[in-house]
Amino acid sequence: MNGCPLLIALSGKNRLYLHPSHTYNTFLLHLSGSHMQEEQIENLILRSTQLLEKGRFAEAASAAHLLLTRDQVNREGLQLLGNAYHALGETEAALYFFSRGCELYPGIPLFQNNRGLLLRESGRLSEALEAFAAAIALNPDYYLPWYNMGLVRQDQQSVTEAIHCYKKALQLNPRHLASYTNLGLLQAQQVDFAAAVETYEQGLKAYPDDIKLLSSISSALTELGLYGKALAYCNRALMLAPDQTELLTIKGIASYKTGKALEAVQCFRKAMTLADDSVSGRRLYDNILLAMHYTNRYSADEIAEEHRQWARLFASSHFRTPIPAKADEPQRPLQVGYVSPDFCAHPVAFFIEPILASHDQASHKIFCYANVSRPDSITAQLQLLPIVWRDISSLTDAECAELIKNDGIDILVDLAGHTCQNRLPLFTLKPAPLQVTWLGYPDTTGVAAIDYRFSDVVADPVGMTERHHSEELVRLPGAFLCFRPPANAPAVAEREHLTARPLTFSSFNNLAKVSPEMMAVWANILLQVADATLLIKAFGLEDESIREEIRSVFRACGIPDERVILLGRTPNVLSHLTMLSQTDIALDTFPYNGTTTTCEALWMGVPVVTLSGSTHVSRVGASILRSVGLSELVAQTENEYLELAVQLAKNRERLARYRRDLRNMMLNSTLLDAATFTRNLEQAYRTMWRRWCSQDSGRNLITPDQAV
Repeated sequence: MNGCPLLIALSGKNRLYLHPSHTYNTFLLHLSGSHMQEEQIENLILRSTQLLEKGRFAEAASAAHLLLTRDQVNREGLQLLGNAYHALGETEAALYFFSRGCELYPGIPLFQNNRGLLLRESGRLSEALEAFAAAIALNPDYYLPWYNMGLVRQDQQSVTEAIHCYKKALQLNPRHLASYTNLGLLQAQQVDFAAAVETYEQGLKAYPDDIKLLSSISSALTELGLYGKALAYCNRALMLAPDQTELLTIKGIASYKTGKALEAVQCFRKAMTLADDSVSGRRLYDNILLAMHYTNRYSADEIAEEHRQWARLFASSHFRTPIPAKADEPQRPLQVGYVSPDFCAHPVAFFIEPILASHDQASHKIFCYANVSRPDSITAQLQLLPIVWRDISSLTDAECAELIKNDGIDILVDLAGHTCQNRLPLFTLKPAPLQVTWLGYPDTTGVAAIDYRFSDVVADPVGMTERHHSEELVRLPGAFLCFRPPANAPAVAEREHLTARPLTFSSFNNLAKVSPEMMAVWANILLQVADATLLIKAFGLEDESIREEIRSVFRACGIPDERVILLGRTPNVLSHLTMLSQTDIALDTFPYNGTTTTCEALWMGVPVVTLSGSTHVSRVGASILRSVGLSELVAQTENEYLELAVQLAKNRERLARYRRDLRNMMLNSTLLDAATFTRNLEQAYRTMWRRWCSQDSGRNLITPDQAV
């Protein structure tokens, strides 16, 4: 330690004009003849401190050096010189002076704390922990070593210990902003959003205008479905920082999640103009594309053009198609890869699971490329299926592409489209000869490197939507998806339909689909069905301010509060389905139809009334109902939708038949026939592959007959 060069830290214009061979001790001896008065020492301390505060670090170091020529063990001089070297980025020299301070002043915790900081920066985490522990032992009420120890524990991925350290720091200093920020972040990463909100609320009591705290609490509240509270904090922060990208993004998400798609699109567009990198810009554009589907304000042509613009900005049109081994063997076993962030408790997982379980292992080798950020029990269940599992959550697109090429994938299937955490940039690299999009997104991707999109003749009738797609449409027989009911679903509940009791309409759809325009239509139904109630159940209705917004819409339409029941999420699937079975008629949303909720309602004996539009997203309900043999519940106009719901409510015998027969109708439908659905899917894959092997570059429409 005594041989640490004084000038190791400084170079170029920052170099002190001292001989580079001098060490600390020899330098002191060389200048020991200098004489200074106490007043001069105090002036040098003040001078060095002021220079540090002004960011003139090299001059501050010079002043501190001069101070130490008079008093070799001056405490302030050692501290100031260590700080100056640290500010100059010269960790080794700074560490020398802080360590020297520990030797000379073993009872002062500040030197141990600062030494620990330098050890952490040097990657010597165990030594840093020892230094912080020593500082705490010297002064148990000193909050900074606790905070810094939390940083080290965070570096070591010891989250529980880091949380403890930050909490301890806040006990000792309730005004330490960084501890609030870091503690809340860790709690959110642990999916303990309620605890994170509590932490941020405490921080905001001390710092009510801190943008980071306001942004963080808005994000955590959004995760909890408390969208009204999230918007309140977000708007408060935007008053202070109107051009903050993160705040605009959070506001956009909370807006679209509560049925305000137009406002969401505006927020995302503004955030996109402010985004400082292409990745953020792409994700914001993804949000725009998704949100546009939740309102009738955008035409299909407008939405299609936005997808093409996304591709122009973020997807290269120049790619090289890989040539797999045995490319000239059209009948050989195929290697199919599915890419998704939703191999977890998500509707996509529930629809893909029966397919993964039903693939013919003799003719197909199945790979799942999982971009899952929060694996759960569903993730674990999927991994037990006869598939090859690849976790790509930490891989770059280039690394993923290389992995897929090395796996020899023939057909790569995107299951996310433009939804959250998608890997569309991976598909633009064309890592497989054939690429398909399916299931997780109700529209084109706009990506030229993706060859096909699966649908059916109802969701995408021939001649209706082709011009909106960059992909070739492959229309599968029956519906474009396959449903597997939850194993623990309760029996269909008895309902006294033949009595004069009031009926209950229901919507269990995503709250994003429940727009004011949608509610106005439902209000008209209630006006025509005396004493009927409407149960709206959705994640997000835990928030009283959002419930009040919805009640106010119905009130304006003449519907009193007691006729609209608003409920948030239930603790599990069993309670969710049990509650659904206590309703009589499910009202589908439009323009964005339900999918999982429609299947669940039918399974519980509840008929669903839907409105069929002119886009895939508005025709999913019709596709599902047709596959079960319920085309009579599909309306073609808004007035017909209203009339269907009203007339069904008046026909108690028909409701009783649906209650009795719907589950058997589903069991006997193509919607639940996973084996047949998967054979049709595999035949479509085989047709694609044969065409590719024959080098048929024409992208001719695959008809239902060809698919089979």
